[in-house]
Amino acid sequence: MKKIVKRPAFTLVELLVVIAIVGMLVGLLLPAVQQARRTAMRMQCQNKEKQLTLAALNYESARKYIPPVGRQPGSSTSSNPDGVSLFVLMLPYMEQDALHKTVKKELSQSLGSATQEMTDLAAIALPMFKCPASSTNTTVDETGTDSEAPAISNYKVVVASTIGMYQGALGSGGSSYAGGTAAADGASLFSNKGRKLGEIGDGLSNTLHLTESNEQYYARWVVGLDSGVYTYCTKGGISEPTKSGNNSFYAPSGYENNQLGADATYADNTPWTNLDRDYEEYPYEWSSLSSSSFKSGQSGDATEYGPSSEHGGVIIHTFLDNSVHNISDEIDPAVYFFATTYKGGDPALSVDE
Repeated sequence: MKKIVKRPAFTLVELLVVIAIVGMLVGLLLPAVQQARRTAMRMQCQNKEKQLTLAALNYESARKYIPPVGRQPGSSTSSNPDGVSLFVLMLPYMEQDALHKTVKKELSQSLGSATQEMTDLAAIALPMFKCPASSTNTTVDETGTDSEAPAISNYKVVVASTIGMYQGALGSGGSSYAGGTAAADGASLFSNKGRKLGEIGDGLSNTLHLTESNEQYYARWVVGLDSGVYTYCTKGGISEPTKSGNNSFYAPSGYENNQLGADATYADNTPWTNLDRDYEEYPYEWSSLSSSSFKSGQSGDATEYGPSSEHGGVIIHTFLDNSVHNISDEIDPAVYFFATTYKGGDPALSVDE
């Protein structure tokens, strides 16, 4: 007779212990994997933004001026800077020369009566304009049924410090600054030509160029008006900061007086950057965009406009020397203001997290 040998096996208790250990290991490993994934996406985003600023610098090397945020087409009237964006102008410097040639004849025209060539270009979702961490739609068409819906860019140009300066950059006035008309105080312009690098008085390493944005509705990469942001926001009952005299400046403790003037009401409050803006409570609204033929049918009530990202408390920016910085959404407002302006004689301070 054959001898029956019992094979060793796990008891129920041993099996449960093994399962528990495996579960604990997975629980410990998963956050590390997620963190590694977030880090990888942030690095990809940094590289994309750096390549875009490099393309802008290559454009400047060829044209001798920084690419304008958006061209003022036709008669260049200040009320309608409804031209193509810098991203369209920079296509030849991003290995997209063929796309650029398809719309070369339209580059100085208004988008108000867009050609089919420009409409086709606008619908192309180029990977270089999409942040890997962004959960926003690829196009402004949330239904996904419009084959000609304009594609979105998660990257924008830092144009001005405040909405008044931003409106001044568009030529529509805005707040009065030292008795003069508000104008762009950032490095980039809405114009047919941008600034020369020699005009950047604060230095290229101290002046912002690009930032991220989660804006979904007014984020079409081909449209100049959609491609710029301002860095400051007015909060609650605080009005647009204005400069009423040499002694009326916002100057936080430890800093010298700077360009950001303030009235008596504003002087007693801490300025609020767009980096930590409550977009649902204080939505951005820009009514002139409604005249563009590229306008989507989406509501702008909860528009997330301005520097913003999904990188966990930091927003990636590039400077005009093509350096990349992860700027915390809790950065000192004065430091962020210094980085926004292009010729304020501001101190060189660290902006990184």
